[in-house]
Amino acid sequence: MLASATWVSWWAQRRFLLQTEVSGYQIGAFTLDLDNNIVLDARGETVEIPARGLQFLIELARHYPNPVSKASLHKTLWPDRQVSDWALSRLVSDTRLLLQDDGKQQGLIKTSHGIGYSLRQCKELPRKEGSDATKAATPEGWLRAKPMWLYFVFLVIILLASVQLYGVIKHRQLVGAMEQIARYQEAAFKAFQAQSTRRDELVDMVTARLGVQKGREYEKFISYYYPHFNREEQFVFDQIRAITKSSLYQNNQAIYLLLERNPEIFREIPAAQALFNHLTFWLNKYRSVFLKRKDLGVLYAGVEDGVPYPSEVDQQVKSWLAENR
Repeated sequence: MLASATWVSWWAQRRFLLQTEVSGYQIGAFTLDLDNNIVLDARGETVEIPARGLQFLIELARHYPNPVSKASLHKTLWPDRQVSDWALSRLVSDTRLLLQDDGKQQGLIKTSHGIGYSLRQCKELPRKEGSDATKAATPEGWLRAKPMWLYFVFLVIILLASVQLYGVIKHRQLVGAMEQIARYQEAAFKAFQAQSTRRDELVDMVTARLGVQKGREYEKFISYYYPHFNREEQFVFDQIRAITKSSLYQNNQAIYLLLERNPEIFREIPAAQALFNHLTFWLNKYRSVFLKRKDLGVLYAGVEDGVPYPSEVDQQVKSWLAENR
């Protein structure tokens, strides 16, 4: 509903602009046409600027020559959600590029450091008296001129509200799935740390008692010496195996299911596919090998299996949540 409210707010702002005596603005060699909501270059050809870029230019033009603060632009351009200053900077950069401007020259859009942005050149274009736009600007004139448009507008608003409400719901579901993944990742990492401590303790105990060298492959080392464990070593082994069967399996399984049920995550997180491949292999190995052998305490799936754990995925999930919560 917030997204639909944004559209309605934009429509109300546009109606207000039509009711003024200003039909547009001359920004350098470009014309910002408020009646048609487009930008024209010096040859009269349309410059393809996205809706948010147009709204950005309108805000700067309305406040010319004063700068518009970043906080005000954030509130106007993204009223239904919080975004970083990077999003605003990217919008400014893209708009400059479309107007043949750049951040160094700043011939049209000026950066006021610590404040916001303003236009260097801007002139109001007065509306002609008696124009169709002026007549249609009032509710009475608009209804008399095009009564069927009233129903059309309401239908469009309802349709957009429904579509965008669905988008908002889906976005919230995605945020919820990401938050769960982050929690399961943290829990799995803590369990892995605890298991690694006990694993190293077991290896030290075995090597010290039997006078053997430590093996680099913990799965094989623990499995090989499993029949020779004394009671103390067996106790530590049972703890290690319990961590694999409980915390590691439960958290890995939960993350796998969240990825499987929310395929849009693969578009949002670059390393999500590598994580899914890693978990698929780990879970298959757990069911087909680990559960059938009592001599296995730890269970790994790594480079030697062709599916290493993508360590960067943890930070990617955290960064995405910081940007989209």
